[in-house]
Amino acid sequence: MTIFETLQKDGNFVHLVTLIRAANLVDVLNDKGPYTLLAPDDEAFGHLPTGFYTRIIEEDEENLAKLIKHLIIPLKYTYKELDSIGKIQPLGDGLLDTERHKKELYIEDARIKRADLECSNGLIQVVEKLILPRNK
Repeated sequence: MTIFETLQKDGNFVHLVTLIRAANLVDVLNDKGPYTLLAPDDEAFGHLPTGFYTRIIEEDEENLAKLIKHLIIPLKYTYKELDSIGKIQPLGDGLLDTERHKKELYIEDARIKRADLECSNGLIQVVEKLILPRNK
């Protein structure tokens, strides 16, 4: 299964799947890749400020696509590889910092809570919060 198909089947990514569809990026995550997706689960969306999800879902497709592309890395990185890299370049603008705090690995300020979900076109790294572009 592709990254997008895995998100759909898992059932814990309803909000992320909705945003990917609204951003018209389903084809990217069904493409051959390889990709690493930094995927906030539905619990992560529950921690956003009141009204934030509604606001981002109503954004125009271009801004929404920038937000989602910030979560897509155009290479396949395992948890172990991310732990030794320091910085990664998403499809969107900017670089993302990878850093270990005690025994946990963080991308920016989002802890990886479930690692290395294998897909036919890459990996999903489940993060505890939505990683926003720095200018958002």
